[in-house]
Formats: sequence, structure tokens, C-alpha cells
Amino acid sequence: MPRTKPVLVVLVLLAAALAAAGGGAAAAAAAPAYAPEKPWATGAEVQTAPRFDETWYYTTATWESDTDGGDVVVWDWGFSVLTTLPAGPGAQRSPSIDRGTVVYEDDRSGDWDIYLCESASYTNSTPPDPIDALVTGGAGDQRDPAISNNTVAFEDSRAGNWDIWTCNLTTHVTRRLTTSAADQVDPSIDDDQVVWADRRNGNWDIYLYDLTTGNLKQLTTNRAAQTAPQISGSKVVYQDHRNGNWDVYLYDLRRKRECRLTTEPHDQTAPQISLERIVVYQDDRHGAPDIYLHDLVSRTNRPVTDDPAAQTQPDVSGADVAWTDARTDAGDIYGCELGFPRFSFSAPSGQPRYGQTVTFHGTLDVPDGDESGLRVRVAGFGDPRLVPVSDADSDRAGTFSVTLKVRRKVTLRAAFAGDAGHLASQAEIRSVKPTALLTRPVIAKIHVPWPSNGLLPPFKIAVSGRLLPHHKSGTRAVTLVVQRQPFFGDWSVYRTVKVAVSNGLGGSIYRTTLTLPGGPNWRAYAVHADTDHARTQSAPSRAVTGLP
Repeated sequence: MPRTKPVLVVLVLLAAALAAAGGGAAAAAAAPAYAPEKPWATGAEVQTAPRFDETWYYTTATWESDTDGGDVVVWDWGFSVLTTLPAGPGAQRSPSIDRGTVVYEDDRSGDWDIYLCESASYTNSTPPDPIDALVTGGAGDQRDPAISNNTVAFEDSRAGNWDIWTCNLTTHVTRRLTTSAADQVDPSIDDDQVVWADRRNGNWDIYLYDLTTGNLKQLTTNRAAQTAPQISGSKVVYQDHRNGNWDVYLYDLRRKRECRLTTEPHDQTAPQISLERIVVYQDDRHGAPDIYLHDLVSRTNRPVTDDPAAQTQPDVSGADVAWTDARTDAGDIYGCELGFPRFSFSAPSGQPRYGQTVTFHGTLDVPDGDESGLRVRVAGFGDPRLVPVSDADSDRAGTFSVTLKVRRKVTLRAAFAGDAGHLASQAEIRSVKPTALLTRPVIAKIHVPWPSNGLLPPFKIAVSGRLLPHHKSGTRAVTLVVQRQPFFGDWSVYRTVKVAVSNGLGGSIYRTTLTLPGGPNWRAYAVHADTDHARTQSAPSRAVTGLP
């Protein structure tokens, strides 16, 4: 059974933290430098190594507590229940959680084994008693578990060195992923992909194994050490020592390339990643470690904590960050909640005319906040603009707009860069392509005398018109569509002609001379389209006869 004193202390503080989360307002123009930090678990005991999961019906958190040499504590927000696991002897540590299931290493049998706790079923109004079950044991130590769906990955020393194994919780089948005589440690799993740190090449590299295909892949090849990998979807983060200090790097499995996320000359370690987007890590630039966050959308690093005490062992789930904090004693659990903004940006419908003024509209909605004073970065017309957001009605999203005159295609890119309490939005790109201005063609008939044989002679016409915008002289930017009409019948297309333009005052001029067969009625209209302008068509010219 859980011990009364730490349970009461933690419950009171957790309730206060949750109340503060519900009543706090997000920062606006004069935003604080950091998101509000909240104590999640404090008390006489030392609480460390938080891991939590907010992707299930209720958020569930787990961490280590130093009672009896080490216990794993589970807090279920859905049922407001705190449980110490298990009730038996020995030490429990290194918890990992996914969808309400907690796995941890346990030495009750004299060596380290992997155990499992189902913290809640989420099917009843009250939580069931937690299930304390052995996942894998036997010879050697099994340590450092990581869980995703129904599969647990862990380190195993039964072969005389550390290897990576998995256990399927449905079939209870264990599987050895590595057979090298060197050590493989630090497993992380997401769905069917497992990553770890591997020393088979004489230095630490990051490897990946696909449980579905059976494919093994080496992700890093630099001769310096790469360790502590974590995977989320197609993104793998790890700490890397190639620059003389620890930095955080990322390997993109889709693009098959790695990139450096931190460049500060102190150590950045212990990275964690969520939603293939948010990376948190421990940063030593100020002496005592702080927690920092890198947003892969905005490609920016930002501090999460600034307390002079040490903040270590970060974790991230969704947009929430937790860590071990030493500001009051040797270890408490603190966290902060960052909101995802809802953002939209739309171009005017249809095609405007050349020189017309158009307005792009957008909305920004930040959770639990006031959008007034926030600004959206819009690029695409020279220097980017920081456009203010208006929040006339606090119950609705804030609005912003950009108005400009269009003479050619305009593509605007808009995004909210985030603030102390909110992450950046995904950038939205919108384009508008105006039509060019084409005047109605003017036809001048060139007289041709009637031949002596009495047959209808061919005749010539001069066709001209104007085009806005200016085009480079000689560009074939206009197509003339020549139509004819017999004595009895409708207009039909006789031919099309590409016509060059030359620049003049107030626009471009197109002109050409055409030779046509004799006939009753002729006319022409102009068509224009290019990469900067939508298709537009002029009115037809007046009709001329092909008779002498």
C-alpha cells in the first residue's frame, strides 16, 4: 500500500499545481522570459527521473522516489490516485510509461529484472488495483526498459555483455536484437523501431532496428561518441561529443541525414523528443544545469527553466515538460505546460486584377491566453513584417490581416513564432496570382487591290494592343486568336499567333501584321498568361471584312 505521508504531501502540491494551470493566463505582449513552472511532486523524499504520458485518455506520470532504497511512484490525473510500486522489497527505478502502462527495473530477486504495472484500465469510475507483473528475468541483469504500445525494449547482460532485447507483452515472446561482443545500451522504442547506443566499432554510435522488417541500420558514423538516443516517429535525437563538448544532434530517418541542434560551447545532454517536433535537453551553460527546448518547427532553442539550482533529467510528452529540480532539496518533480497555438492564414479567393488591392486574413488562438499584443511574422514582400494580432472578443481567436497591391504573383508565408507559454505554429504559405491587363486589340486593314482574274485576293491587317505589366522587350507574352465568320455561320478559330511585346510608356505594346485569305468577316482577341499572372483574355476587336 502507498505510504501516507508522501502521498498526502504530493497530492496537496499536485492539486495546487493543477489549479494554477487552470487559472493561469498566457503571456501577451509583455510575456515573461519563461513559461510558468509548477511543482508536480515535492516532499521529504527525493523524487527524480520523471516520465509521463499525456497521449492517452488521462495523463499519467511516473518517477523514482528514494523510499526503501528506491521506489517507482505513479500518479494518475484521471483518478487522482498516487501509487507506490510495488509493495514488496527491493529497489525499483528507471520507469518508462506508455498508455497507462509503466515498466521499470527491479532488484527484488537479487539481480535486476523488468517489471510491469498497469496503472489504470480507464474503463471504470475507480481505478483497479495495479498489476505488478514480471516482464523478463532470469540470468544476468535486465535494465533500462523503454515501452511503446505492447513492446518493451531493454538492456540485457545474460550473454556476458550488454545487449538489446525486446519483449512483446501480448505474446510474451522475447527477442534478442544484438549479438555483437561489444556493449549496446540506452534503448528507446517508438512503435516498431528501436534505437540504442552501440560500441561495436570501438566508439559509441547510434543504431536502429526495425522490428517489422528485421533491418538493422547504423545511423551515425562520426568517430566521437554518440549516446542516449531517443526516437519519435521519423526523428532520432542523441547527445554527440564530436565538437569537444556534448551537443544535441538529430537524425531524420525520412531524409536520411543528421543535423546539429545545439551549438553553445557547454554541454547539452539527456535529450528527449515528442511528436517528432519538440526536443528538450539539459544545458550546462550557466553552471548549474537548466532545461532547454528546441522546436523543430521554428528551428529555435529556448530556455524552459532559469532557477539557479540544478534542473536535470527532462522529459516531454505533447507540449508538457517535466524534470528533476533541486531548488528546494535534493530532488523534486517540476513541470511546465506549453500550449499549441491554433493558426490559420488564407488568401483572397479568385484572381484579382492587375494593380488591385487585396487582403490576406488570418487567425491565431493561443490556449488559455489573450492574443492582443501578439504578433505574427509574415514574409514574402521584401523584409518580413511583424503583424499585430487583434483580440476584440476574448472568447474568439485573435485576427490579423495583410493588405497589399498585386501586380504579379505574391506568395506570403505566415507563422506565429511562439512566446513564453506557447510553441510556434506551423508556417502556412498562401499565394495569389493576378490577371494581367489586356486592352482590346485594334485592327487596321491594309488595302489590297482586286486582282484582274476576279478571285478574292488575300489581304493584310495590322493588329496592336497594350499589356500591363511591363515585359522585357522581345518576350512572346501575348497570343492572338484570329477568328473568321462565313457569310452564314458562327465565329470559329482560324489560327493563333504568338506576338512579341516591346516596352513603352505605361505598359507594353504588342503589334503584328497578318496576311489572311479573302472572306467576309474577321476579328481577333488577345490571351495572356505566364508564371506571374493568371490567364486573362481581352474583349474581341471590331470585325473587318476580307472583301476588297
